[in-house]
Amino acid sequence: MEYGIGGGLLAELLLLKYNISSYIGVDIANRSLLTTRQRLQKLAISHWKLLHTPQEFHGHGTDIFISLAVIQHFPSKNYTDAFFQNIERSRIPVVLLQVKEAQRAQFLDVDAGSSFDKHKYDSMVTHATRVNTRYILRHLTSYVIAWKSDLMPHSQIVYEFALVV
Repeated sequence: MEYGIGGGLLAELLLLKYNISSYIGVDIANRSLLTTRQRLQKLAISHWKLLHTPQEFHGHGTDIFISLAVIQHFPSKNYTDAFFQNIERSRIPVVLLQVKEAQRAQFLDVDAGSSFDKHKYDSMVTHATRVNTRYILRHLTSYVIAWKSDLMPHSQIVYEFALVV
């Protein structure tokens, strides 16, 4: 399962090169879902589906969850908390996250009435949210860090979390 599918490039790569058994893409932007649908329909492969968020992550038989450079675009702490709670409930064995790292978690709190317009997701890209290891582990209590990249440019970091059985 990929959360925040953009234009479907990772979906295409996974389906063509790695022969995965199925792909589930989840996004909030209708434009991303449409672009990805058009890309994947050209592949003559049928084992994929696209879902509009909000979407529960469990119940899909997913064995890996991927979200690359998406969390930083979340509009609020409530939205970010709900996302991590959803992952926690899903019990997906492997979770890969690329996040914008911060010394302490930072949120543009849309829910508290900032000027961010929730209805402009299809055209507005913001960098409202930054998280850190402490924040993530506080929410993913059933997971441990299996791998963590070095800090990349623009404070990006990639985590691999493994479900503790």
